[in-house]
Amino acid sequence: MALDKDGRKIFRHLSSVEEALGRLFSLYNPRPSETEEVPITEALGRVLAEDIFSPIDVPGFDRAAMDGYAVRASDTFGAEEDRPRILRLVGRVEAGEKPSIELNAGEAVEVATGAPIPKGANAVVMIEYTELEGERLRVFRSSAPGENIMAAGSDVMMGELVLRRFQRLTPREIGVLAALGLRTVRVFRKPKVTILSTGNELSEPGIPLQYGRIYDINAYSLAASVRECGGEALLLGILPDDPRRIEGTLKKALESSDMVLTSGSTSAGAGDVMYRILDRLGKPGVLVHGISIKPGKPTIVALLEGKPVFGLPGYPTSALIIFNVLVRPVLLRLAGLEVSEEALRTRVMARAASRIFVAKGRREFLPVFVLQGMEGEAEAKNKGKGKGKGKGKTKAEAKAEFEFEGKGGLSLWFHPSLGGSGSITSLAMADGFLETPEGREFIEEGEVMEVNLFSSSLRATDLLFMGSHCIGVDILIELILRTKPGFTVKVINAGSLGGLRALSQGIADVAGIHLLDEATGVYNQPFLSKYGLEDRAFLIRGYNRLQGFIVAPGNPKGIRDFEDLLRKDVTMINRNPGSGTRILIDTRLRSIAKDRGMGFEELIAGIRGYEVEAKSHSAVAAAVFQGKADVGLGIKAVAEAYGLDFIEVSKECYDFAILKERMGKDGVRTFLSILRSEEFGEELRRRAPGLIAEERTGTIIFGGI
Repeated sequence: MALDKDGRKIFRHLSSVEEALGRLFSLYNPRPSETEEVPITEALGRVLAEDIFSPIDVPGFDRAAMDGYAVRASDTFGAEEDRPRILRLVGRVEAGEKPSIELNAGEAVEVATGAPIPKGANAVVMIEYTELEGERLRVFRSSAPGENIMAAGSDVMMGELVLRRFQRLTPREIGVLAALGLRTVRVFRKPKVTILSTGNELSEPGIPLQYGRIYDINAYSLAASVRECGGEALLLGILPDDPRRIEGTLKKALESSDMVLTSGSTSAGAGDVMYRILDRLGKPGVLVHGISIKPGKPTIVALLEGKPVFGLPGYPTSALIIFNVLVRPVLLRLAGLEVSEEALRTRVMARAASRIFVAKGRREFLPVFVLQGMEGEAEAKNKGKGKGKGKGKTKAEAKAEFEFEGKGGLSLWFHPSLGGSGSITSLAMADGFLETPEGREFIEEGEVMEVNLFSSSLRATDLLFMGSHCIGVDILIELILRTKPGFTVKVINAGSLGGLRALSQGIADVAGIHLLDEATGVYNQPFLSKYGLEDRAFLIRGYNRLQGFIVAPGNPKGIRDFEDLLRKDVTMINRNPGSGTRILIDTRLRSIAKDRGMGFEELIAGIRGYEVEAKSHSAVAAAVFQGKADVGLGIKAVAEAYGLDFIEVSKECYDFAILKERMGKDGVRTFLSILRSEEFGEELRRRAPGLIAEERTGTIIFGGI
């Protein structure tokens, strides 16, 4: 340590911010540790300490999505403006009321939005398409089965993974928790950060200032910054430049907190002795004194008995800058939050990732999630559209597009959040919303629009996964977040085909697929060609999965093959269209229909439960476990997790398709690194029976150079 003749420190070596953090992280790994259970009324801004699985179906019953009349859809077939179908009104059901009416052929029941659907009805005719005279109801438009009905479990099924560990709770997630009926939630304890200001010139706000003194600003601005990062701020007040008092107070602070922030007494003045005090208080002591940035040069970084201490400059601007570049990354990790969160405006400009149809004739507020794209994607998406820049746009829109394109590098894209207005998952996935004017019919792919964020800042998604649900993916994402807890990962279980569609539109980074091509007997590879991805994407080898029938313990119905699904005493639970499992089910059933000389539609009409769809393997197992169904097709891992029996049907390949242009993205690189790791293979063996990694897992099997 170099000192001048008066004993003041001379800053001969200044560390960069990266060097300072590197020294600290080489000796200290900030992680959230202790957890606590809090009421959801106090959970805003807290970080989940466990995955949240739905304990109920949402909604818990079939309910009307519109005001209208519950009917049998077949009673409305052929209805026209000039040839209405006549039905008899037999009652009314309000929201929150348990229906006592059973609907018969030729009858209708008036229902309010949100009301339970009476037994016997399978559609709701909107009130706009009817005319009532006494008990005679004229219906001027036919309805399809399921129309205007939100089926039980269509939003969330019991047992479905809804929110993930390390997710920060915003008003949207708290709404989700309430929708699941949860009053409390387990979160990580907030890291306790003690803040003290030093300096003979400082006074507390609220008292008259004496000559030569100033109010303490840093304690309050730093406390607010700590809370913004998910910490609990403990203010110890102002200390004079007295080394003994400072040392004694710091000792107490280290005993009661996870981190200590001081401001003042860090520079080269004779009274600035903080670095000497910190070096005496514990090991390894001061790691850095002097940072090569302006302002903020005299910053101290110390580690005392496993707890970080930051000595910040006394100038408020310097203190806040240092907090953001040095303290914030450490505190966010300690709280389980983002490591490199980039604060953006409440409104951001972003491009439409695909063409979006909007409500014509009405102003619409459309929930969207925001994606991080790469330079060049805008040009590729808009190439050949024949739409000149600024053509048909207002001056403001053209200016916004010009400013957006001038930034270069990373860009933002938006896509509608999946699900309708009644979906809680739609709201949970959304980052913000668009406001579309009344005259618009659609938003063109690549069009620049303003996104209104739900929060005051936006952390662009590090990894967007869309595709088929699999417990192996859940384990993979868990390992990614364990390695990089600050990552923002979004998982949308859209089915294998939904994942490929999202990939072809440039929306998803990774698509998880398990699709068997009937013509070739090959998994997945033929489907990249079908979606025009053979030159745009790599197919990455994933793992093998055992698919089979999930049944109650002991298999009480004696189910052995797909023929058993046709039995009148068997009720199945199906999978969502576009999922690889649904394709497997329908392929086997088509084969049975062909052998029996009957049409596919005729065959499935006789299968109980075929029309009831689950969005995930876990939801299938939950339905069997709860007795809602006798059988469903799923993977072995979820059957064992629920204590159910499993009858193997096939072994399939679950692989990952990744756009070539996204291979350099940090989130994708991390995804592939974890996929190839021995740890992932070991976790599959330990936690996911029937999921088997192999030597080629994580390697390119199609589309390579």
